[in-house]
Amino acid sequence: MTNKPGVRVVMPLATGAGTKPSPTLESTLILSGMADAVLAYSSDQSAYDASPPRKRLVGISNAGHLAMSDLCGLRNPEGKDLVAVGQEAGICGMNLATALWDCKDSYVSQERGREIINYATAAALEEKLHCADRTYAFLGFQSKYAEVGEFREQL
Repeated sequence: MTNKPGVRVVMPLATGAGTKPSPTLESTLILSGMADAVLAYSSDQSAYDASPPRKRLVGISNAGHLAMSDLCGLRNPEGKDLVAVGQEAGICGMNLATALWDCKDSYVSQERGREIINYATAAALEEKLHCADRTYAFLGFQSKYAEVGEFREQL
């Protein structure tokens, strides 16, 4: 995915592409929804497998392609989502956006997904950018968050 000089931490979201070794890359954290209807979760598992260590994979059960964003929760005052507003306004290409609009009421709540994502990203960033031992932060990660259906790490 990246081999740009100076990049120390990479956090691909619903990616399908692993990271490449570089002299400065120290950590990869792949975050993904396991129920992703746009990009199969197995693509993120393959991306993890292809990435060099120090790496982690966080798969959130019952979460879709947009779980790593706030897009599914954005609504106008009438309760319409972004795609509906765009289609109603006649914005060119909005019909194509429906293919990426992987938002279901049955998915994990946006708040809970954000909590998991914030926890994992903060731990990975603190570990490398603050030079703090945060390995313990991921111990019991799946126990802390039952919605984490898969957690892998290779240090």
